[in-house]
Amino acid sequence: MKAPYPYRLMMPQQVPQQSGFNIQKAIGYTAIVGIGGFALYHFGKSLVQESKAKTSDKKSFTTGNAATNAKLIKMCFENDGYGWIRADLPKLRRILISMKSQREFDAADAEYDNQYHRKMFADMKDKLQTSEYQEMLAIKYGKPLEPGQKAPYLAKWLGWARRLKAAFDKMYMFISGVDTDALFTVFNEIPTQKEFVNVADTFKKEFNLQMIELLKSKLGGDYKKYMSIITAKPKQ
Repeated sequence: MKAPYPYRLMMPQQVPQQSGFNIQKAIGYTAIVGIGGFALYHFGKSLVQESKAKTSDKKSFTTGNAATNAKLIKMCFENDGYGWIRADLPKLRRILISMKSQREFDAADAEYDNQYHRKMFADMKDKLQTSEYQEMLAIKYGKPLEPGQKAPYLAKWLGWARRLKAAFDKMYMFISGVDTDALFTVFNEIPTQKEFVNVADTFKKEFNLQMIELLKSKLGGDYKKYMSIITAKPKQ
């Protein structure tokens, strides 16, 4: 005897099979598309980074521009083959001092990222002692914001005060000392005896310490030699 409704026997067998097959295919297609998209994204990103690096590197042969400064700074970080010396600090200091504005620092940072895919100040923090890194930041923030501008007097005095404090905080291995090169550089930058007094006042307000007393204790017999740099300057 034939079943009165034969289609009822077919539907439970066919529909789930068809449905299950579609789900499996959909999952497979989604995985393939996802993996392919991920690979294409990173391939495209690497091409963009490579293009930026080549463009920045071509610009780095012109003296004084952002790409050149970025390359020179990276070279300072690579001078790490002398035991505990992890960077060419005097050269790095000269490069940063030569920059005329905070905007130049930002431009060098951008070119550094283009060339090496890293953040310039992050590498600086990794390569330098804390006091040295603080000195480099103070050099930057003692500059005017834009090229052609003049830094406000208070910003200059604070920048010099912070750089002197960083010089006093210098460590040689595990021994507290003073970075005389940093000290000498700041003393030569301060233009007058009056501004030196303003820097000392700013130092007291910022750190609640007497700058002259620190100079005497840190420099010992060399105190008069360094102070002669200041006393040889005009008073006003």
